[in-house]
Parts: sequence; structure tokens; C-alpha cells
Amino acid sequence: MQTPTILLSVALVTRNGPDRLERCLRSVRSQSVQPYEIVVSDDSTPEFARQTKQTAERYECRYVEGPRRGLYANRNAAALSCRGTHIRTMDDDHLLPEGHFALCIEAVASDPEAIWTTGELGLVDGQYDGRTEVAHQLHPSGLAIPPDDPDNNWAIADGSTIYPASVFARGFRMVEDFSYGSSYLEFGAFLVHHGYHCRSIKGAIIEHHYKTAPANRHRVFNKQLSASHLYASLAYNLFFKRNLFKACRYTLSHLWHVRFNPAIVLQIPTLYARVARRWRNPPVESTTVPPLKVISINCDMMGHITYQAVLEATFRDHFPQVRFQSIHLFNRIRHNPVLRLLMRLARIRLPGFANSDLDFLRLRFECGMSLNASLILAYQIRKTGCDVVHLHTQSIAFLAPLLLKNLPYVVSLDLTTALLSRDRPFHPRHTLAPIIALEKRCLQHATHVISWSDRVRRSIIDDYGIPPEKVTIIAPASPIPEDWQVPLRHKRKGERIRLLFVGNDFQRKGGDEVVAVFKRDFADTCDLHVVSNGKFDLGTHPHLFVHRGVTPVPDQLLDQYTLADIFVMPTHEDCFPMVFVEAMASGLPCIGSTVMGIPDIVIHGVTGLNVPSGDIEALSSAIGQLVNDPALRSAMGNAGRCRAAEQFDSFKNCRRFLDILEASAKR
Repeated sequence: MQTPTILLSVALVTRNGPDRLERCLRSVRSQSVQPYEIVVSDDSTPEFARQTKQTAERYECRYVEGPRRGLYANRNAAALSCRGTHIRTMDDDHLLPEGHFALCIEAVASDPEAIWTTGELGLVDGQYDGRTEVAHQLHPSGLAIPPDDPDNNWAIADGSTIYPASVFARGFRMVEDFSYGSSYLEFGAFLVHHGYHCRSIKGAIIEHHYKTAPANRHRVFNKQLSASHLYASLAYNLFFKRNLFKACRYTLSHLWHVRFNPAIVLQIPTLYARVARRWRNPPVESTTVPPLKVISINCDMMGHITYQAVLEATFRDHFPQVRFQSIHLFNRIRHNPVLRLLMRLARIRLPGFANSDLDFLRLRFECGMSLNASLILAYQIRKTGCDVVHLHTQSIAFLAPLLLKNLPYVVSLDLTTALLSRDRPFHPRHTLAPIIALEKRCLQHATHVISWSDRVRRSIIDDYGIPPEKVTIIAPASPIPEDWQVPLRHKRKGERIRLLFVGNDFQRKGGDEVVAVFKRDFADTCDLHVVSNGKFDLGTHPHLFVHRGVTPVPDQLLDQYTLADIFVMPTHEDCFPMVFVEAMASGLPCIGSTVMGIPDIVIHGVTGLNVPSGDIEALSSAIGQLVNDPALRSAMGNAGRCRAAEQFDSFKNCRRFLDILEASAKR
């Protein structure tokens, strides 16, 4: 049987306690197994809200403003903001022992439909105050008692329970009428009444650090307790396990609380009406958070195909609640004769301008792509509807300010034309000026702009005048599977080293230099494997292998990364080549060049070596350095793997991307 995918969200509630929150999040982030996400729902007053938000964001949590209607309203709001398959409640005064989330996820995976609870170690003002191995359940009196069976009960741990997301999706909520008391115990009985079952996680204990309440709070606190206890008792005896005798008995016993809450006698009819209304009427399935509808259109060229494929897979596997519609522009153009004709007209080369851009070919080509993208988007929006549009890159977004007047849109990009004009000074500047003007207009009208690197972000801000708060760096994610195991690359003495080059535009990617250096200096000790669909003829060589027909990120390409020892691509011109991200994620030391965005990916001397493009001798020296030093290869490969996991993780980066899409859709 296939093990279900468990995406454990943490719904953490806080109020006026940024220091408590800091300690709590530190204990969460120190866990070896991390939750899918942490949502911090903040009920703080204004003087604490800013610091609380900064603390949450420092620990990579999603911050949401709470409803400020009490603890249980905040718990409901936090749970409704979660995106995982399961939701774990948590308070800001909880600390977790090491291994806690591992225990939780293991238990949930064994029975995903159950409601799981933990035990608790209580500390009041730092002093030990008792330990409960299992959460307690509702008693007919409205108070809490230990369950008879830890694996079959209706127990709820107030701030440490794991619910299937279906609980809140089906409309179940904690009672919000009481700030304190037995609301959470009633919730457990209510859920079991509607078909759920509760179980305890053996050995899972959290530390609950709380302070003695000030004397002036006791009176209000006791009023809340007495009313909530009576409410829970009525629910238990009249609906959960119906017993009229016990209902009368425990109602009378609650009259003892008159000294705390004299109005409780008058509250009995009101409390009964609330209980009856809740327990007699089935919950209404939640419609408060409709699915976000996203249309993402990609220019569909080279490494951008990989970028879109990773977005598609990550949203499908990790964010199923988002309706992510993906459009590959050139794939649509290929299947539409009218769109094909438009692109052919845009790409007509005028005689005598084959080696320059004086015929404005680049401008015409990008305007043609933008026109086609706009026609496709207009049709798709009419057909399916949309909350927010994502365009990658800006070269297909020139008409977005006109087409998307009433829709928010986000643009992501790996290069600006302003940077290109500096990287390629031989390019006629007057042919790039209108492109820069069109880019500036579409970026100014965008709700948000996503840059692949800091170099490009600086250009967006400095060259195009986009406010810094509107531009976020989110690097493209690695397409290498998360569970892929890096192979051991221990070569025996005399065993041949395997070099790998990947690139369709063979000459531009530096393929000629790699082959020349290999044949001259390394043919006796290495094998060179070239993965490319470009047009070139390398002749025959016993240790030179060419692999054609390989599309972005298939199993065959992953096989090449697995078998290789060194990745080499000294490109002459590249914005942000995804192959370096793939190679680092595969644990390979990389040899790149010093042009454009390469140094942002391959950190020279750490994850690999960068050489001047076209410098044959520098390339030979770099290859020789890695070929002759197995320890250096291993160290750089491991560093690259760590960098890929930190900077190019598909889940983390797509989650940040989704946060931007959601925020944009609300504007």
C-alpha cells in the first residue's frame, strides 16, 4: 500500500507575546523534521503587532492578522489559513522536544483520518506543575478526564491537536462564545459525534510554559469557565451521550458557581439554545476560502521550459487547493496556424542584417510573442476565469497593461534588456531602447515582480524605477526530485573521470571550447559526454559521446547527472542557466564562466570554478584541478548540493511564490 503524503501545517496562535513566540519558533525550527508550513495568527494589540510579524517572518512563517475575538476565534482563523493535509494547533508558550514532528507525522501517516493529540508537561512560572501522558476528554460535568482508551476517545489537547484538514473544510469550528474554558473539550465530542475518531500519539509530550494569572483577571476568568463548563455539560448530556438525569444533576451542580458568575442561572436558557442550534444543525461546508485560480503563461524557451515544469509539478503535488493553469506559449503557437503566421511575420530577417539587429528583429520578435500571449490569455480568461495572472518572462508581457487592466498580474524574469545592453555593448543601443521602454511600462503596471537573482533585482529597481518593496528574489527551483539520493562518486586509481556538458545552443554554451580542451589535454584520463540537440558534428572519438533527443528534465538527463563526476559549461552568454542548478542538486562540482548570471549560481571556489569565457587555458586549468583532486571534487559537490537545497528548493520557493500570488489577488 502506498504511504499517503502528509503535509503538516502548524496553526500557531499568539497575542502580545513576541518573546514567547521567539522561543516557541526557535524550538520548532530546531526540529530535524520540519512541518509543511507555519501559520502565525496574531491577535496582538497594535503596540505588539509589528514585532510579532517581524519575528514570524524571521522564522519563515506565514503571518496573518487574527480576528481579535478571543482564543478560539483565533484558532479557527489560523486553521482556515493553513494549506496542508493536516493542521496542528499550537500556542506561543509551547516548546517542543527534539523528534516531536517526526513522531507526529509517523502517527498521522498510520491513520490519516484520525484526530491525533499529544501529552503535556506543565510549568508555571518555570516551576514543574504536573505531566499528562495523554490529552483529556469531556466528562458529563463539563470538565476534563483522562480517556479509558488512548486509541479510541473524544479527547482534544487545546493547543496540541492534529486535525485532518477536512475538519475545517467541512465547516466544523470551535465554539467562539467563550474566551477560556471547555470549548475545546466540547469540540472533541462534537467531531466524534459527526464520525471522526480521536487517538493519542504515544510518547509525544510538549512543554507548556505559562504564568500565574494576575489577581484582577481571576474574576473574569472564572465567569468564562463556569459558563463554558455548563455549555459543555449540556452538550454532552443532551446530545453526545443523551442522559436527562445527568443533565439535570450537573446543571444543578453548576449553580455552585453562582459565587463566581451570579448571572449563570439566567444564562441556562441561552446556553441550551446555543447547544441545540449547534448540535441539531449539521455544519455547512466551508466556502470562506475559495480556491485561488492562477493562469501562468511561459515564454517556453530553453531553461524556461524547466522552470514551468517545476511550477506545474510543485503546485500539483503540494498545493492542490490552487487551480494552477499552465500555458506553454510556443506549444500553443505550434498548434494554431494563425498564431504561427504571426510569429513568422515577426521573425522575417531583412537582407543584409543577418549579423546585427539593425532591422529591429529582437523588438519585432518580442512584440509578436506578446501579441500571441495576449490573444491566448484573453481566450483562457474568458473560458475559465482567473484571480491572478503570472507571466514569465517580461518579453511576453508588453500588452499586459492593456489586457489586464482589471486583473492583477505578476511578472517573473531572469534578465532585463537594460542589463543585456551592458553585457553586450556591441548590440545597437537604439534597437534596444524601445524594448526597455515597453518593459518599464509592463513592470510598472505589474502587481509584483519576481527576479531570479539579486543582479537582476538591482537592475529592475535602478534601471526601471520599480519600488524595492515591489520586487522579490525567488530563484528558480531545482527539478531534481527531493528524494533522489546523491550517488557515491569514489573513483579507483586509474578509473576514468566522466565530464558532462549539457546545452542545445552548443557554440554559445562554450561546447567548442570544452571539446577542444578535452581532446587536447584529457582524452587519456577522461570521458566527455555531450547532451545536446544542436547542429554540430564532433566526428568520432572513442571517449567522446553525444546524447541527442533529450528533453528538459527527463529520466535520461537525471541518469547523466548520476553517472557524471564534473559538470562543465563555460558559456559565452547565459542569463540564469538551469543546468547549473540541476548539476549542483545532483552533487556535481561545476565549471562555469564569469559572464552574466553564472557567478550568482556557481560560487567560485565553493561549489565550483568560473573561468573567463573563451579562455581555453583557464578552462583546461580548472578541469585539471578537479580531475586531479578527488577531495576537492567531493567538497565542491557537497557544497553545491547544500546550496541547491537551501536556495533552489522547489517547495520553499513555490510557497513564497504562492504567497505573492495570493497577496496580489487581494489587491
